[in-house]
Amino acid sequence: MKKIILIFTLLIIIKGFSQEKSFTDTMINFVIKERQLVSKNYTDEINNLNSKLPRGQWEGEKLNIDAPPPLPHEVSFDFKRFIHFTITPQHYIQYNIVNNVFENDTLYGPATTEIKKINREDLSVSEFIPLWFTTRTSKLYKMDACNYNIITEFRNIKKNISGYNCFKVILESETNPYDLLELYVTEDINLNYNPVINCKEILTKYYPLYLKKYRKKYPDDNFREYTFVKSN
Repeated sequence: MKKIILIFTLLIIIKGFSQEKSFTDTMINFVIKERQLVSKNYTDEINNLNSKLPRGQWEGEKLNIDAPPPLPHEVSFDFKRFIHFTITPQHYIQYNIVNNVFENDTLYGPATTEIKKINREDLSVSEFIPLWFTTRTSKLYKMDACNYNIITEFRNIKKNISGYNCFKVILESETNPYDLLELYVTEDINLNYNPVINCKEILTKYYPLYLKKYRKKYPDDNFREYTFVKSN
């Protein structure tokens, strides 16, 4: 009898832990802060490399292409916006908001460009575009194969993000050796949807709460990063 009670208790604990990780009985709100930066240092270096390319000239019937013109000053920028992401027992709800303000972690803003709702049971997607006041429900969400085929874990490099213990993961691609994707992931969330990364190999193992895609040679001069922050 004691064994039966113990087994039953363990099953309840396991079920409760699974529900907590997948938010099937509760809901949670995140604000995903996005930052995209291209620095003047990167722009100047690219212009310097392009200036060393040979000028175009006719060779018989062939024309060597001119070196591209210098990148304009506007190419150097630091753009910020946020995504409001709500997880409920029935749906994923995502608000894409173009607003260059990070200090206000709130849903409301003047530039909501898209509202997306995904049914967690059948994975049907409903999208609302405020600008055109149109709704689409014509597709199903599914996880895709990952474009990165080299996954390296650094479990000893840790961060606490929004109250979750995370460790570092680096994704690389043999077909594109110039770009890297740096993640901080948690094993305490188990969901099949992430507004930033749609990679089956990642989401079936852990959940990213920080992502940074950058040029390997310019990690701090040309990048796009996303940080998940719990919203009240």
